Amino acid sequence: MNKELEKIAKEAMEINKLKTVFVTESGVPFADENDCKNFAKAEETKYHRFGEEDKAADESEAVAALNAEIEELKSTVEAKETELNAAIESNTNAVKALADSENDLEAKDAELKALQTLLETKDAEMAEMAKELETLKTPVKAK
Repeated sequence: MNKELEKIAKEAMEINKLKTVFVTESGVPFADENDCKNFAKAEETKYHRFGEEDKAADESEAVAALNAEIEELKSTVEAKETELNAAIESNTNAVKALADSENDLEAKDAELKALQTLLETKDAEMAEMAKELETLKTPVKAK
């Protein structure tokens, strides 16, 4: 049906040198939309618009749809960017905490080494004292 109406509209545009034609569903073409609307109302049918304005309207709708899709993609990118920035910040904080833990471990390791050295020193002192004690326990021989 629409193909037939489109064919009628093209013929009417060519014959009358029109850029836009209105065609009732019964196939009657009009140059004026109001005349077509009145005729379609009298016939109790609908009418359709054909011509350059339709192409512009279709292109405009396509551009609007693309713009809406672009806006949606921008929103998605912004959301992902926010999510990525949060993950980066979280990872940065984790790395800082790990570095702090490593520094704490190094400090504890140094403290442990100092305690081990002190223990070794005290062990050596105790061994020396044990020798002295043994010496003191040994009875002295009279001359």
